[in-house]
Amino acid sequence: MKHKTLLAAAAFAIAIAAPLSAAPIKLVLSFDGVTASFFGLDDGVTGSQSATSWSFAGVLDTYGGTSSITNEFVFSSGNLVYVDFYSNAPVPGTNLGVNFLETIDCFSSLLDCYSQEFTTPTSSQSSIFFRTGTATVTTTPITPIPLPAGGVLLLSALAGAALLKRRKKGTA
Repeated sequence: MKHKTLLAAAAFAIAIAAPLSAAPIKLVLSFDGVTASFFGLDDGVTGSQSATSWSFAGVLDTYGGTSSITNEFVFSSGNLVYVDFYSNAPVPGTNLGVNFLETIDCFSSLLDCYSQEFTTPTSSQSSIFFRTGTATVTTTPITPIPLPAGGVLLLSALAGAALLKRRKKGTA
């Protein structure tokens, strides 16, 4: 019984220590004075993905966040082919009732991109600026921080738990 437990613990530790197949990237889109960085995407995965965090630099200021209204990035054969991103952020120097909406939409393999920024003080929206152009795309791999001691620590903890169980069983 104890051999099966140790074998299962070792298999679990190896599974945790094995590198994940998804490699995260930092995706930077820029066109006509607009630059946006997105995190939590993987250009090795085909299909639709959502960014986990973002930074948007427009004419007025730079904004960032983790939540958005629409958040879709589509990759095909390692290339970004579609972007649909809308997010809210407070406008600097205004009351909290005024929001700033950033939009980035790219179609036709990023040849036709547009970005619109506008305030939403009420239900009506007041456009601040509108930019169009062909996006320049840069992807930078984000290397995961290795944690080699984690596997050893997990195995030693499991071995200690097995020893305590064995000791307790022997005194009974």
